[in-house]
Amino acid sequence: MDPETSFDTVANVGVRDGRIVAITTEVITGGETIEAADHVVTAGFIDTYYHWPRPMGNKLALRDGRTSLMDLEMGTLGTYMDQWYAEQEGNNQTNYGAAVAHEFVLALVLDGITTRDTPEAPNHRNSGKTGWSSTRPDIETGNEILRVLDAGLTAGGVGIGSTLGYMRDGGSTREAFEIQETRRPLWPPECIPFPLYAGYRHHGGQRHSGIAGECGSPWCARQ
Repeated sequence: MDPETSFDTVANVGVRDGRIVAITTEVITGGETIEAADHVVTAGFIDTYYHWPRPMGNKLALRDGRTSLMDLEMGTLGTYMDQWYAEQEGNNQTNYGAAVAHEFVLALVLDGITTRDTPEAPNHRNSGKTGWSSTRPDIETGNEILRVLDAGLTAGGVGIGSTLGYMRDGGSTREAFEIQETRRPLWPPECIPFPLYAGYRHHGGQRHSGIAGECGSPWCARQ
C-alpha cells in the first residue's frame, strides 16, 4: 500500500540492501522470505506531532509503523538543540527531528527555567511561574528570545514550534511576526523560509496565518 500513489493491492515486495526494488504480482525469490499475508506492507509513517522522543517511546512508535518521528508543535530548546541531536545519533532506530520550541525559550528567558524538550514541559508548567505564558517581553528581552530561537535553527531545528494557545496573555502579534522574521535577512532569494508550526487551541490561529502570509513562511497549525 502506498498512500502517495493510491497503490493498494495484494503483491510481492522485493527488497535489496534495505531498499524496495520490486513490487509485483509475479512470484519472486530471495535470500529470506517473510510471509506477510493478511498484513499491510507500506512505507513507514511520518509523525509530525510526536512528544515522546525517548528510547521506549520510539520503540512503541515503530510498532505502529511510524519510522520518522518529529516534534514540530513544541520541539526542543534552542540552546539544547546540538546536544539533543547528538543524543539521538546512533541510539535511535527511527528518523528524528525537532522544531525550536518557542515556549521553552520563553520559560528560559522570562522565568529562568530550563526545559530541554517536551517530556520535560512540567519543569515550567508546574513551577508556579507564569512569565512564559503571561508576560509580554520588552524589546531587549524579545531580542534575547530571538537569539535563542536562531541558535536552535542554526543547530538544525526544522522550523519553530509555537504553542500560542497556552500563552494567551503573553503572546502578541508583534512577537509572532518577529519569530517568523528571525532569519529573513539571511535568506537568499531562492531560499524557502523555515516553517512555523503552531498549536493554538482556538486562539491565535488567524494571527499566525496572516503573519505567515505576510512573511512568506510555510505555516502548519493544530487546534
